[in-house]
Amino acid sequence: MTAPLFPSVDPATKKIRAKHLPAAPPTDPAAGTAGLRTLGTGATQAASGSDPRFTGYSSVPTARTAAFTVAAVDVGRLNPVNAAAAVTVTAPTPSSLGLAAGQIVTLLQRGAGQITVAAGAGVSLSSPTGQFKTRAQLSRIDLVALSGSEWLVDGDTA
Repeated sequence: MTAPLFPSVDPATKKIRAKHLPAAPPTDPAAGTAGLRTLGTGATQAASGSDPRFTGYSSVPTARTAAFTVAAVDVGRLNPVNAAAAVTVTAPTPSSLGLAAGQIVTLLQRGAGQITVAAGAGVSLSSPTGQFKTRAQLSRIDLVALSGSEWLVDGDTA
């Protein structure tokens, strides 16, 4: 019987692994440092010896407490917002951040302040529910780049 080709859980690390993936991510020769690789946004990430698609977010920064505009560094990571009052997050055009379709920015409402996603200049926001705000504390929403000027806002919205 052959080994399955679907992901499995490594009992030692509790991480998901897949037999067909390389043991370590490729390094970025342009960065000039082994152990770093370029993400789609041009940012770098420390190589952890496993594929980040199967280990969660690339990083979780310190929670923001005030309004901000999405930046390239926010892509591919969980972006907590911990505020007592409502916070507006402005989404610029994905092309201005150098993003390809499908790249994601995740926002997490840690505090009582509801997160509202606002369209920057030249941006179109779409949502399956027509809503662009988090529903409650601990709600998570994703901004998915659909094109050079459009974001999909999806998740726990209200």
